[in-house]
Amino acid sequence: MNRTSVIRENIRFYRRYYKLIALATMITVAVITGSLMVGESVRATLVQRVEERLGDTETILFSRYAFFDKTLADMA
Repeated sequence: MNRTSVIRENIRFYRRYYKLIALATMITVAVITGSLMVGESVRATLVQRVEERLGDTETILFSRYAFFDKTLADMA
């Protein structure tokens, strides 16, 4: 037996397993591609909603506490 015939017999013997591995690889690629597309779509939707809700906001105030102090309202 030469090398070519050994390889040919090996492929023929394990053909079913090679097909299963190829099928599993295709399914894995499809799942990963789909999840990447869905993730990007969700991210784009969230950015769009934030931009719609904020509108033309130029300044944002953050407080250390849950509520603003009354002195801040008096200053306005």
